[in-house]
Amino acid sequence: MNDASRRSRALDPDALAAMEEERRFLLRSIADLDAEHAAGDIDDDDHATLRDDYTRRAAATIRAIDEQRAAFAATPGVRGRQVLVWLVGLALLGGLSGVLIARSSGARSDSDTITGGVRQSSISQLNAARSLLGDSERWDEAIGIYDDVLEQEPSSAEARTYRAWLEYRGGAAPDGPLDAWAEVRRTDPDYGDAVVFTAIVLSDLERWDEAEEVLESIDPATAPPETMSLIAQRGLDGQIYGETRIDAIVAAAEPTLDELDLTVDQALAAAGHLVTSERSGGPVAAIKLYRAVQAVEPDNAAALSREALILASVGEVDTAVGLLDTAVAAHPDDAEALLSRATVLSSLGGADDIATACTDLEAMAAIDDLPPALTDQAARIGEAAGCA
Repeated sequence: MNDASRRSRALDPDALAAMEEERRFLLRSIADLDAEHAAGDIDDDDHATLRDDYTRRAAATIRAIDEQRAAFAATPGVRGRQVLVWLVGLALLGGLSGVLIARSSGARSDSDTITGGVRQSSISQLNAARSLLGDSERWDEAIGIYDDVLEQEPSSAEARTYRAWLEYRGGAAPDGPLDAWAEVRRTDPDYGDAVVFTAIVLSDLERWDEAEEVLESIDPATAPPETMSLIAQRGLDGQIYGETRIDAIVAAAEPTLDELDLTVDQALAAAGHLVTSERSGGPVAAIKLYRAVQAVEPDNAAALSREALILASVGEVDTAVGLLDTAVAAHPDDAEALLSRATVLSSLGGADDIATACTDLEAMAAIDDLPPALTDQAARIGEAAGCA
């Protein structure tokens, strides 16, 4: 196998997205530790130990991210449909990868385990347990920490929820964890992790209707931001709505959102799941959903852009460009529309196409507060297209 082939096999967009989430988790953890230390909730020794650990891991993760990005940039021929796959997988059709929960990231070495003569505060213990969740070989240790927390605080929603999660991930039958989360949801309904874990396990069991019922119990208008973030990270809403609706979508020539009982956001999420799933007819079902969205919102930038990417990936480039022109005309400052058109046009290689793609990327660069993933993708496309 030559070097180029090895690099191509090593490229993993999902792994890159997971590392980006790991980096965010570690940087948030450092900030949280500093705040707890300033408030007197964690002592100097524990703060120093955990902070050193998080800082070391953050540095290693950042280096790994840089290496993966460099591998993408160095791989010859990564253009056209391959770039479309990156966009579908990383940002445009569901955003984050298979990272389950930000709090579930990370691992500690045995030498970093906190010791001391003073019993750790529950906050310090929960921080220590969180840092073990990414290492399956140390789940028993994390469960022991949660048991200790529950001795001090039997009502701790986090300890009860994550202890049950580790049991489930370790192979326990789902009934016990589901019962534990049902109790947490009863006593602490604002703790979204228990709701999300319940929906995940029901999805694993393909009990889609029950999973949807749990998901529908969350009101996005009043739910804590953390809950909605967990759902987005897992792609849970798209998976559930996609799986409960796919048969009806496939059976109908032109399904409507009303017939499917979906909102625009739910339909977009479901389409994002279906286009990347192994379901037979998934991409076609996704296109039907995008068109159902366009039936009620003809210039919906997300629906137009994402349908265009699917069509371009199967060779229907003229139709794709037409949809993207409509999206950009209606939303000249929409990052997704601009990036999608730049992606498709840059893959065509014509001088006029490249010029328009570069103009779109310039317009995108002027948008404030772009997610890092979109900024990084724009930079890669601009470099591949030769934009100044």
